[in-house]
Amino acid sequence: MQLPLSLKIRTDASFENYYPGDNQLVYQKLIQCFEEKKSGGSIYIWGEKSVGKTHLLQATCLLAGEKELTSAYVPLSDFKSFNVQILDGLETMRFVCVDDVDAIHGLEEWEEGLFNLYNRALETGNQLIFAASKNISQSSIKLADLQSRFSWGFVYALKSLCDEDKKIVLQERARSLGLELNDNVIHYLLNRFPRNLTTLFSIIDDLDKASLITQRKITIPLIKQWVDVSYSSE
Repeated sequence: MQLPLSLKIRTDASFENYYPGDNQLVYQKLIQCFEEKKSGGSIYIWGEKSVGKTHLLQATCLLAGEKELTSAYVPLSDFKSFNVQILDGLETMRFVCVDDVDAIHGLEEWEEGLFNLYNRALETGNQLIFAASKNISQSSIKLADLQSRFSWGFVYALKSLCDEDKKIVLQERARSLGLELNDNVIHYLLNRFPRNLTTLFSIIDDLDKASLITQRKITIPLIKQWVDVSYSSE
């Protein structure tokens, strides 16, 4: 797997530990990309924060590496840390995953850079995958041709998991750390704290440390005692 500069991806962001819930369509679409010959085009995934967009993009890069295919992950939320030339030559990568597209909306140089990358990738037949927080029609893209290009490919609104699905995901996360979370604990977490998985995963990681220190099982009293109050939604 090849990544531009030193942009890092999480090694735990895999397809195996992604729970699709109602997002089976985009999940299967991404897996299918590995079964097809080069065809080019794009996949545009949009949705609110913490619904799993970054996970899917990074999982694509991880699977590409396992299959000895080239890939690139570019988080545009960090665009100030590099320049638009980072996009040069990415069309040679089998999978190009561009995250946080919203971050460069209205920036002429970056919008033109993505537009040119899209056109070059069409010629090479490699796969472009974009992630953003808003649908294409609701975005603030100034370059009409870029907005049009995004619309050419597969567009999918990533849905948040329901509480029952979040329960499954949280229990799996806990089990991966050697913890067990009963239904009462899950219910407490979902009702006491922000429901996005990024925050809930961080809480579970903190509870793992607390459990190791206290040698106690994860219970509601332990949560009240050890979890930072800054997590609380109240």
